[in-house]
Amino acid sequence: MTPNNEASVTTDEGPQACLVVTRIVAPNKEDDLRRWTDGVGDAARAADGFAAMLRFRQTGGLSHNVFLFQSAADLDRWEGTRRYHQLMEDGDRFSTARRQRLDPGNGIAQLPAESDSPKWKRFMMTYVAVLPIVLVVNVALNALPQPLPALAQAVVSSLILVAAMTWAVLPFVSRRLKPWVVRDERGRARIER
Repeated sequence: MTPNNEASVTTDEGPQACLVVTRIVAPNKEDDLRRWTDGVGDAARAADGFAAMLRFRQTGGLSHNVFLFQSAADLDRWEGTRRYHQLMEDGDRFSTARRQRLDPGNGIAQLPAESDSPKWKRFMMTYVAVLPIVLVVNVALNALPQPLPALAQAVVSSLILVAAMTWAVLPFVSRRLKPWVVRDERGRARIER
């Protein structure tokens, strides 16, 4: 993996066609993804010219499936089957997809990441997470019988905010909103800013 969220495929001989299917899975749909991936793998293995399938799982609900075929024509035939189209539609019910065809001789797949998403989406995700914490902490600190000095109130509230965001809120919110955050305007997994 390169620092730019790219994966490289290089071969001198062997398979001449490569398809990378990235899926960003909706929360609590990992079992659906596993069953779907098994079905796609079975369908690919049954196709003429199939060479190999590689599966990569990434934290935060990202999955990458790499399909290698002996020729571009073999891959074209598989992608043209009714079974392939049905499987892709089934996968769209619980995940956001991105397909990339590569030249295995020197192909580079771009892998989606939250940093590829528009800043306004990241802002909204963070704001949705921060606002309730700030409100609760301010209400609690203002309800104390003896008010804290402003500096002490700022230190306590910022410690609570940062701790809650780091260990509880952002991981939860990020996992729930990732399919929305990394989806581009066409509904695919975004791979560039």
